[in-house]
Amino acid sequence: VFLLAVLLFLSSCEKDAGPPRERPAPAPTGEGAAAPVPEGAVVSGAFPGQVAWIEDPVAWEAAQPLAGTDEQPGFKLLYFRTPRELGCSLLEKFSFADAALSAYLKTHAVARWMPLASAAADTPARWYGVKEAPTLVVLDRAGGYAGTILGYLPPAKLLSELKSLAL
Repeated sequence: VFLLAVLLFLSSCEKDAGPPRERPAPAPTGEGAAAPVPEGAVVSGAFPGQVAWIEDPVAWEAAQPLAGTDEQPGFKLLYFRTPRELGCSLLEKFSFADAALSAYLKTHAVARWMPLASAAADTPARWYGVKEAPTLVVLDRAGGYAGTILGYLPPAKLLSELKSLAL
């Protein structure tokens, strides 16, 4: 398992070295489509066909999570990452690629990718006490702090944690 993790990390280093590719927000089309994104928002191309990771801070602030149920309300998710961190690579390759987790995020969340070493992440990182990556900060529908998830979690465990923090 350790050897597999090392190989995955090494194979992702070159790809992760640059900033995320950007493309216009996808238009929702049928079942499994990405969640609607505000006009003019730009999303990361790192997870095509999956969760819309809003790159533009103004669009992210304006975006409202989709209406969830009482058991699973809408929330906002800040993902603080660094390009060469093994935990980030594992989250991106396994957890965020999981169909159940992706569907949950599409239905209940607005997400933003935050490169930890960037000026855009500096103030939010200080607000929420983020010092290492990967860190997921969950905010309620109104933008209030709901909780933090530190490090890599397998998809099922991450989904369980997100659901408990969203309540």
